[in-house]
Amino acid sequence: MFDIAVMVPQSLRSTVLVLGKAHRKDGAGSELFVLGSGVAIDEEVVLTSNHVNWASADVYTKLEIFVGADDTYNSTSDRLLCFPVAGLSADAPHDLLLMKVPGLKSKVAPLRQQDPEQGELLYWIGHPGPQKMQMAPLVASGIVAAKQLVPPFPRGVSTNVRGLRLDGSALGGNSGGGVFDHEGLLCGLICASPLHISGRHLENLLQSQNGASALIGGVNVVEVLRDFLEELASITRPGIAYAIGIDEIREVLPALRKNLP
Repeated sequence: MFDIAVMVPQSLRSTVLVLGKAHRKDGAGSELFVLGSGVAIDEEVVLTSNHVNWASADVYTKLEIFVGADDTYNSTSDRLLCFPVAGLSADAPHDLLLMKVPGLKSKVAPLRQQDPEQGELLYWIGHPGPQKMQMAPLVASGIVAAKQLVPPFPRGVSTNVRGLRLDGSALGGNSGGGVFDHEGLLCGLICASPLHISGRHLENLLQSQNGASALIGGVNVVEVLRDFLEELASITRPGIAYAIGIDEIREVLPALRKNLP
């Protein structure tokens, strides 16, 4: 067993907040805001989850992404110095996104050579929660419970990607945050905390309350309800954390770096 608190300050200097903003094309409604985490792996370069960069192209304008360095966070004023992202390189099947962030001074996280073993104790840092009061990074820890395929989730990764199932929690906003070992080496990236809500269960519930029909006002709302509940759960409940392991990351990093503008 190692003292996680000793290693956290080092990893914290490599951790960043990822913010995104988009506007509706029809001018209706409010702006779209996304929140995620990331880790600096090269000078002015941040690795995060590709799904953090998602916005419906049919509904929204292109997503503007900003990175905030945790070492600039001021808890008194609740302000964070943010840097515009100048270039992106994505690998959607692995849910990885490399970002060029000019001016970012975050410490580069050293990469581990291979995936951690089952039963190994790790810790991860991220920014769970959509509110400004939750902009400060939080730390969670747990063992590697299993090495397995990462399950699908909304805007999720391919089920062909092997990852780390962690015996610990993650919430919306943790995506893209680094997972570290006892030496402070980056050994994974949080990618999912999936929650599956059965469409059949929702349909049965609606039918029981609506005269054996899953329609309300002529609209089948099962999918709407399921998406809403999954989104609500992702920001309010702890869930099992899944991470893309460093083996997968190292496999695709050369191509990501080559394609980074």
